Amino acid sequence: MRVVAFLEAVPSLKSRAELTTAYAARLRTSEVVGLRVEDIDSARGIIAVRGGKGGKDRHVMLSPQTVGHPTGLLAFRPTAALPLSWS
Repeated sequence: MRVVAFLEAVPSLKSRAELTTAYAARLRTSEVVGLRVEDIDSARGIIAVRGGKGGKDRHVMLSPQTVGHPTGLLAFRPTAALPLSWS
């Protein structure tokens, strides 16, 4: 699969986690950049997207494989509530 090969070629684990989450949840680039740790509810498997296309808020499903993966997005959780792109 081309997507898997692309994701495996990304050298940074953090970038790979962000790209995997974006792909699995069908997030737009601007939505990934605006994600905050508190927007991710791994218990319910939901990502709250704030100010998406047209400035609208929405909820998307979070892949269980993404959450459970050791290099998943939540493995890079910052200590403070900073946007994920700042950590």
